[in-house]
Amino acid sequence: FLRLNNVNEPAKVGKGGYHHGALTVTREQYAAVEKRLKERNVAYTIEHLRTTSGLPHAGQIQSDVASVEQVDDNTVLVKFLGPRPKFLYFMTYKFDIGVYIVPKHVYEDQDWLEFTNYDLAKGWPVTTGPWEVIQTSTQSKILNRRDSWWAVEQGVVDKMPEVLQIVYLPNPGETQMAQEMIANRADASLSLQTATMREVLNRNSAIITHSGYNAPYGYVDWWPVGLLFNASEPPYDDKRVRWAVSNYLNREQLIEIGFGGAGTLSYLPMPSYAPLQRYFDVVEDKLTSTHDTTEYNPEKGDQLMMAAGYTKNSDGYWERDGNVVICDILSFGIFNHYGPIVSRQLDNHGIKSSYSTPPDAWGRQSAGEASCGLRGHGGSVRDPYFTLRLYTGGDPEAYDPNQPVGPDNEPPNAYHWYNAEYNQITEEVFATAIDDVARLEELWDQAMEIWLDGLPDVQVLEFYHRIPMNTTYWTNWPTHDNPYTNGAFWHLTFQEYLAALGLSVRDDYWSVIESRLHDDRWAERAERYAGETGDAGRRHYNGSILITPTADGAKSRAYYLLLDVATRPPTMVASGYYEDVFTRTPDGWRIKHRTLHGDGAAR
Repeated sequence: FLRLNNVNEPAKVGKGGYHHGALTVTREQYAAVEKRLKERNVAYTIEHLRTTSGLPHAGQIQSDVASVEQVDDNTVLVKFLGPRPKFLYFMTYKFDIGVYIVPKHVYEDQDWLEFTNYDLAKGWPVTTGPWEVIQTSTQSKILNRRDSWWAVEQGVVDKMPEVLQIVYLPNPGETQMAQEMIANRADASLSLQTATMREVLNRNSAIITHSGYNAPYGYVDWWPVGLLFNASEPPYDDKRVRWAVSNYLNREQLIEIGFGGAGTLSYLPMPSYAPLQRYFDVVEDKLTSTHDTTEYNPEKGDQLMMAAGYTKNSDGYWERDGNVVICDILSFGIFNHYGPIVSRQLDNHGIKSSYSTPPDAWGRQSAGEASCGLRGHGGSVRDPYFTLRLYTGGDPEAYDPNQPVGPDNEPPNAYHWYNAEYNQITEEVFATAIDDVARLEELWDQAMEIWLDGLPDVQVLEFYHRIPMNTTYWTNWPTHDNPYTNGAFWHLTFQEYLAALGLSVRDDYWSVIESRLHDDRWAERAERYAGETGDAGRRHYNGSILITPTADGAKSRAYYLLLDVATRPPTMVASGYYEDVFTRTPDGWRIKHRTLHGDGAAR
């Protein structure tokens, strides 16, 4: 699923063949890879997840699938436990999640929890794509393009991708990442903060972002950020305290200080994507009146705390029965630019708060061991179900972690918030087809009536991917004007733009030069200087090079010094500067026109 153009591209079987997006694979082409597909990898994967607990996605498979059967070499029959119209979407690669279909011949004798799937001598990991892993370590991960690819050989695609090698390096920190991008030693990096991104864009005009050179320097990820609590224990088992915390947050200040104004509010626990806008509209009356999730209103927060039985002690903190309200925020480095500000805002309004980023923050948040947690989450991008289900689960007070998980002993969600009616509504949403919009809107309204009243997840801000992309060597990066996928190279949709990237600088310059050697005008010079180094005792030094993009290509200015190094000491022969006009051709960038300014005379 490609969110930026709202396109879902699962493989489909029809009378004409196997259709994938804009590509139709004939049965003859399919036969070329049929041998491995006959190993029944799809059925094997689903069945193993259905019968083995503790694996990623196993819980969802077990709640959906009654049985799976390989009908013939090309058909898998999945029988569900009830209506499951969203099952295929659940299986689909989207953002950073999806169900991996594993090769049976590699996995069938392995313990999936222990198996590393890495042995280069055996060709592991197995992939049907054009790249293969050649090295992985703590220092780097390297993938090389194969010499051949079945999809090209069978005519499914026209040519091999231009990317020959993919190199992943460890995150060296924001400052070093920025320096690598400025110096053209990296093609892309993890997200940068807005101040850093502005500096990178100012110092290297070849760097672009999803939004070009303009704020917000990226796109909204599917990961809205909220403040999480253990809603099953005091003081956050009281919805009035949770709402008071929301009223104490000055989100506009967070955007201004943390993002230099380049951010957006999160009103609901799902991103403001176009397909979801109808669901925002359904509850707009609530958001703008009784349940404003972004309102900064300390006075209202104080009233809620007093209604919950709290008073401020001599230190200015809210307290009841000798217990001070504490919000020690466990979080992650990606929020360091505004997480401490969240903590300070709460502390200023009487919620004793701190901010830290321990390595086990996620686990402690999910286990209910953190009084507060700042985190984002994936969820819905087309219909509301996958966000709604984040807040479903068992009753925290009834769950026994020492007993087997089952219908009568279901673990709680990460927010430790429980509402049986909400769970039931969410189950009905799951059973409702995505095109039954009227019913989905009705159910969404009912669910949000409960969720907004309880507010288990205080909304903070939308999360942006601010990814710098370097056009020095590569073109056709995914952007706002070219939204064929998102730009996150750590997502499962990365291959979409790996296959789309094209070289900015061609690697065939020598072939161009060699072809010119057969031209009489070049042949004479080649013969004259054959075997010579070209060292005539002169040195040209170029510096202060400035390249500026233009509507038709680019222009540049470069200063030069020409020295006679045969003398001692070297003496200056000439000086001046070049003014060049560049144009992009099918063979790469070329100088269209050069003006040489030397000794006051231009030529």
